[in-house]
Amino acid sequence: MAEATIQLTCTVEAGPAFKVSAAITVATDISTAVFVHQVGAVEIQDTYIRVATLNDMEAVGEVRGDVGNLYRKSSAEAESSSILAANGAKQVFKNSVSRLVEQTTDAAANFVGVFTFDLPLEGE
Repeated sequence: MAEATIQLTCTVEAGPAFKVSAAITVATDISTAVFVHQVGAVEIQDTYIRVATLNDMEAVGEVRGDVGNLYRKSSAEAESSSILAANGAKQVFKNSVSRLVEQTTDAAANFVGVFTFDLPLEGE
């Protein structure tokens, strides 16, 4: 069963800018690198894109490559000038990582077996 611990740090900075920093601090049966980023010219210019999907976990590596490529890492930041948007980002981080952990567990639990289908399926 996949499990993960996400730490969300919410701060208010000059501007004001409302920042949510997310990090996977512990993970079991799933990589801690669940945040997809796009490579910028230098690492400080890399852009957080999304919480990984099941497909991303297979297709997107954890090594930072050439400019424009995607990679996964264990932390991400979202910044906004609106506290409402920042609070929404906090919920998206938590809910999206939770969904990924659940989908990973479900995929592992429901893959093995014998499946028989009468085709075409009714209603399709």
